[in-house]
Amino acid sequence: MERVGTDETDRRLHQTVGLVVVIGAGFLSWSVWNLVGTGTWAQPPSWLWLGCFAVMLTLANTLVLEVRIKSSQHQMMMSETVMMLGLMLLPGHWLVLATGVVVVSVKLARKTPPIKVAFNAAKDVAVIGCAVLVARPLGLVGPFLGDPHRFHLWALLAAAGTLVAVDELLAIPVIALATRTPVGKLFRSNVDVRVGGTLLRLLLAIGAIYGLTRQPTLVLLAPLIMIFLQIASANQLRARAERAAWQKLAQTTDELNEVDLDSVLVSAVRRAAELFSADEVEVHVTVPAVPDRLVRGDAGIVKYDGVQAGAPVRAGQVMEIPLESHDGSSGVGALRLRFFGKVTLTEREHFTLRTFAAALCTAIRNAVAFAESERLAAEHEHAATHDPLTGLANRRQLYQVGAELLEGRPGNGQIGLLLV
Repeated sequence: MERVGTDETDRRLHQTVGLVVVIGAGFLSWSVWNLVGTGTWAQPPSWLWLGCFAVMLTLANTLVLEVRIKSSQHQMMMSETVMMLGLMLLPGHWLVLATGVVVVSVKLARKTPPIKVAFNAAKDVAVIGCAVLVARPLGLVGPFLGDPHRFHLWALLAAAGTLVAVDELLAIPVIALATRTPVGKLFRSNVDVRVGGTLLRLLLAIGAIYGLTRQPTLVLLAPLIMIFLQIASANQLRARAERAAWQKLAQTTDELNEVDLDSVLVSAVRRAAELFSADEVEVHVTVPAVPDRLVRGDAGIVKYDGVQAGAPVRAGQVMEIPLESHDGSSGVGALRLRFFGKVTLTEREHFTLRTFAAALCTAIRNAVAFAESERLAAEHEHAATHDPLTGLANRRQLYQVGAELLEGRPGNGQIGLLLV
């Protein structure tokens, strides 16, 4: 059995995650050392604001938008908005420490795998730690509720930009390695919703900070605002995904309108991998008119093309749908989606899969019928120009050859014909 993925990719993934964990542990150690060394450990901030920050960060890590990339789930959260508000509510070292404790607690409560717990906690600690380092020299030191003169707009903008930049810098390479997706392609995926939505939430957070400095009790309404923004983002992302899926399906259907079976099978494998974000796709053709054939590949290349019995065994979760007519009377094979992890398709994806399978079934039948008609035409042409007993050319082919010679004869000379 072939091993899923490569040792080199897994090694690079663990090294990258390990680097993020080291950075996060460094910021956490720096905060604890400062709290203990300066004696501020015994003077915690207001428990009310500490509790408000913990509740908001818990909601941010619970109300997540999940985007599936192959067999991995990419989460889009509102942590950066909570961190901006945290800069206003808590001192920097307490903010870093509270972020680490809350994120680890939430991830463990949701039974997240250990490597994801370590990465997410370290990433968030590193993000807020960098924001604190940028904000402190600019005079943005919490808490400053009720005092609008203790900070400046450009300091808030610098802190917000640091949150976005560091989060993207740490998250994108790890997700790219985990999903074996090019970094550039992953960054461009939903970039306006991801980065644009983050910037919008940060701008709203900055506006909220100005309002909260005059009415601090309004911070208690922040969780409700977060829920509303997350629901709006979820609806926008869902509508975009559905629109993109139908556009890709229409484009795929056009590509399947080919009469060459090779082109149909290769297009089906590549487009299905893109459409359903599958790690691998197989199309198995079992039509009496053509030999048994299995085509396996992903969105980039075809990895195997031959008989099913000779195909290497692959691990992973397989979703199979038969390629058959609407009444199930005539099948031409099967379509298989393979994921190197546990994946559950949505209702929209199930409907798209059935539609794609129906279009592929029709395309394969048309390609096979066209190939069969060409074969029969070639057989009839051969039978019309050859003797059925000897297999030699008959009079009709003689006429055809003679006509070709006469049409292409040179200006000088004569043509001689000898019949035996």
